[in-house]
Amino acid sequence: MIRPISLLTILLLSMGCQEASIGTRNATPTVTITSHFDDDQVVEGIPFTTRATAGDADNSADTLVAKWFAGGDLVCQNEAPDEEGLTECEITLWADSDPPRIQVEVRDNRNASASHAVDLEVLEQATGGDAPHVEIQEPSDGGLSGQGEPITFRGVVSDLQDSATDLSLSWTSSIDGEFNVNGADSNGTALFIETGLSGGTHVVTLTATDTDGNFASAVITHTLNGFPTAPEVSINPDPPSSSDDLLANIDVESTDPEGDSITYRYTWLRDGIPTADTSSLIAAASTNRAENWTVRVTPNDGLSNGPFGEASVVIENAAPTIQSVTIAPDPAFTDDVITAVSTTDDADGDPVTVTYAWTVNGQPAGGNGDTLNGLTDFDRDDLVQVEATPNDGSEDGQTVGSNVIVIANSPPTEPVVSVAPSAPVEQADDLICTIDALSTDPDGDLVSYGFAWEVDGLSYPQLGHLGPFTTLFPDDSADMFDTFDGEQWECLVTANDGTDDSTPGTDMVTIGQYVFLPDYDGTFDISPTVNYFCAGGAVNINMTTMVFADIAGNLQVTGAPTPMRQIPGPTDENFSATGVLLGTCNETYVVSGSFSDNDNFSGLFEAQFNGILCFNCQDQAFPITGTRQ
Repeated sequence: MIRPISLLTILLLSMGCQEASIGTRNATPTVTITSHFDDDQVVEGIPFTTRATAGDADNSADTLVAKWFAGGDLVCQNEAPDEEGLTECEITLWADSDPPRIQVEVRDNRNASASHAVDLEVLEQATGGDAPHVEIQEPSDGGLSGQGEPITFRGVVSDLQDSATDLSLSWTSSIDGEFNVNGADSNGTALFIETGLSGGTHVVTLTATDTDGNFASAVITHTLNGFPTAPEVSINPDPPSSSDDLLANIDVESTDPEGDSITYRYTWLRDGIPTADTSSLIAAASTNRAENWTVRVTPNDGLSNGPFGEASVVIENAAPTIQSVTIAPDPAFTDDVITAVSTTDDADGDPVTVTYAWTVNGQPAGGNGDTLNGLTDFDRDDLVQVEATPNDGSEDGQTVGSNVIVIANSPPTEPVVSVAPSAPVEQADDLICTIDALSTDPDGDLVSYGFAWEVDGLSYPQLGHLGPFTTLFPDDSADMFDTFDGEQWECLVTANDGTDDSTPGTDMVTIGQYVFLPDYDGTFDISPTVNYFCAGGAVNINMTTMVFADIAGNLQVTGAPTPMRQIPGPTDENFSATGVLLGTCNETYVVSGSFSDNDNFSGLFEAQFNGILCFNCQDQAFPITGTRQ
């Protein structure tokens, strides 16, 4: 069955088809070369910049892709126009370029395209002797100037046929076209200053044409950079004190006409005089009260500096501070005078005074000075604290509290002790440690004493020792048979008040060696008897006794033909005495030996001879013993 279709249905279907058609339609982009027109002249081999403007009804211009052709050859590809649709390409044509045409083509993201072409006239440069000589000396090739700055242009021209003043000159820019036609002076110099060129990279061409129409050109590139704008800046904090760091903030960033990224240089002035600081931060230590600090923030786009933004602050007084406050000594005792020790700082360098407030167990005590006396203000186990408040003559700083200390028990004083004898002999003297001055206790506690011994730094007794033993106090004495030559014995006596020990009172002695020193005064029978003669009886020894005598610390032994002496005398049981009898036969006699006890010795008697009349005398050595009569 065929149903009738209403007019409304037809209209709705028609509108739907129209909407679908509109939704899928893609607009064709547009493009037009704006830098050149048909029959414009360019010089062969001289680069020039071409520009075109592109657009698209459906897309932003910078989504298009542009290609440039010169003489049919692709010279710039995949060039994206900027947001305004501008696309550029540097092109060089030659007299034999076929065709002498520049062309641009743009495509959108759906591959729709448009193109525009311009046919140019390529002028052939004269060469050899017919062509003028052309040179650009200023500005330098590849140089940089800021837009609006004066730029000096200097060219030098000459020609073999014509004078320099007869040459026609033309200065052209790839961006602004011809901008100067002034001729050269008689020296061939063309000199002028230009301030009106546009921003961007210019291909500057100087063309000289002689009276026969021959011409030649010189080319340089020169960039005129647009300056970034001045930033808006501030300094934090505002106002600052001399204890504050100064931080330069950029509140509104600079903008660059070319869209280049921008960096900033910081210049700081103190009272109008530049400093060496180049960061955004000035440390508080560098500032002083009443100084005027200014920061200048200069933008740079990688090529040129822009105008700076500026902010200033005046440094105000900084309150003094307490860096630390402590109580010394800690621990403290009932008989101490304790002291508040504080360190202060004032950023302005003002002298700082400090007032103190003491508390004992939370209650005010003492005055506002830096000391508190234990004799009047605190006792053992009290809690003591102090608060310190600084002032720099202008204002108080913040009050700071110290640590809390607990008044400690006072140990007894160190006892004074001594060891007797002061020069003990090994195996002969007991050591007795005596308290010469008793300890006292500041808290009035009863005091007891403990005795200890050390031998060469090791505790006594060790294995094998007989002592210690008691004389007046337990362990106050050491046994003589525990002592040996060279040992250092130290007595340590510690007082104790029931809570703490005192510092030990000490005394040290060094054990001396046992030395046997016989009585060197006496007459001793000699065995065997010594008999010897030579030199026709001039030498005659007949010795049955020897007499030993201690004379003013020197030993003299007689019995030989001449007295024998040891100077100084012996200090132990060993002796050696020598006597010399001079003559035509020199005689030397030596007796040496060792006492085994106070009455007996053994040794050697020697006789030595030297001289022309000693005849048959031979050196002799007689072992002997001596026994006291």
